[in-house]
Amino acid sequence: MATKVLSIVAHKFERSLQLSIRNYPMKRAISIVLIMCLLPMMLSCGGVVKPTDNEGHPRLVRITQRDILGGVCAGFAYWLGWPTWVVRALTVIVALLTGFAILVYLVLWIFMPAASELPSDYDERTS
Repeated sequence: MATKVLSIVAHKFERSLQLSIRNYPMKRAISIVLIMCLLPMMLSCGGVVKPTDNEGHPRLVRITQRDILGGVCAGFAYWLGWPTWVVRALTVIVALLTGFAILVYLVLWIFMPAASELPSDYDERTS
């Protein structure tokens, strides 16, 4: 069952990559890498969780309190410790160049869990 789901998801990613990366010889490898990176988040299927684990390390969650669309870029900025505007700018640039970032953003918006609260150190980590 899991292999069938994985092959269906791989096929969908491969089809979307064909639209944005024409005649690129590594598109199957790229789609498999993307699936393997996104699979743990996809299996969590959203929900609401605390933005940090028990040891205080940041989790990869959507920060809906600082969102423009879905809080995905704000969540990545918090998780990476980067300024939020840098993550948003990179997302827009990749979306304009390939169009693939739009699909990834939508998938993450659906499957990435939302933070139950704004992390107390959000401004420190993202400034």
